[in-house]
Amino acid sequence: MRVFADHRASTLLDRWCPVTFVFGDGRRQEARMRVRPGPGERIVGQVDGVKDREAARALMGASIVVAAERLPPPEAGSWYVRDLLGLPVLVEGREVGRVVEIFQAGPVDVLEIKAPGREGVFVPMVEANVVEVRPGEGVELTLAAWSGAE
Repeated sequence: MRVFADHRASTLLDRWCPVTFVFGDGRRQEARMRVRPGPGERIVGQVDGVKDREAARALMGASIVVAAERLPPPEAGSWYVRDLLGLPVLVEGREVGRVVEIFQAGPVDVLEIKAPGREGVFVPMVEANVVEVRPGEGVELTLAAWSGAE
């Protein structure tokens, strides 16, 4: 089965690993899975017990979720989305809102910040905008990034 990965370099699924397939209608299916490089840029996945094309087709469109405790710690300067969601966003030490979503927009992630009485504010996570990210504490933005989003 062909797999589309957000992080191609990950070695998490190089060995058999418990995963959950999550379908658009909310159904969940537990399984064991491993992946390997395929031709070109492809990633090929193998799911324990899936022996034919029909069984593989039944999994099409599902997201593959791995339990958080199986994930390696993020590299320096990187974070898991789950670690930033809900964090306060600070500008010059003052809370201006909270991170409600993070979108992957090509090479740059974009924070969606919900501020009281405002629609969502979108700020690209680039060095010019982000002063510091402190998982569990908050995200500090530059004044220029916040002013430009208003």
